[in-house]
Amino acid sequence: MSDEKESPGDRVGPYLLGERLELVGSGMGRLYLAHHVHTGARTVLLFPEKHLEELLQGAWEVSLSGSRESSSVKMKVERSAGPVPAKEVADALRLILQAIARVEDKERLYQHLLTKPEERRGRWGSRSGWVRAVLVALAVVAVGLGVWLFYRSTP
Repeated sequence: MSDEKESPGDRVGPYLLGERLELVGSGMGRLYLAHHVHTGARTVLLFPEKHLEELLQGAWEVSLSGSRESSSVKMKVERSAGPVPAKEVADALRLILQAIARVEDKERLYQHLLTKPEERRGRWGSRSGWVRAVLVALAVVAVGLGVWLFYRSTP
C-alpha cells in the first residue's frame, strides 16, 4: 500500500478521502481525514507502509463505543467472514493510535472527528437539487406540450 495509489477526493470503499495529515517521523504510512459517503460519518483512514501490511490479514469491521453512565467501553464486531483474530484487531488499534499520536496538526484532526457529520447526500450527490429542478422543468414542458396538442386537435 505504500505506492500512494490514493489522493484527496478519491473514494475508497464507502469513504471519500479528504486532507492528508502530516505525520511526525516516517514508517507508519499515510493518514487521511475522510467521511462515509452514505452516512456522512467522519473518520480517519490509515494506509500502512508495506512492512506493516502483514498485520492486516483478514477482512473485518469493528466499532468502539464508550459510556460514562455505564462506565464501560464496548468493542462490537460489525462484519467478519469468520472469527475475528483478537491479535489482529489489537495490532490494528495500536497502529492507528500510533499514527494519530504522530499527527502534526492534532487540532485539525480533533476538529474533523468532533464536528457534526456531513449531511447525507441524495442519490445524485450534491447536484440532487439541480437534477430535481431539471426533472420538474421537463415535467412542466411535457404537460404544456400535451395541453397544446390537445387544444390544437380540438375543432
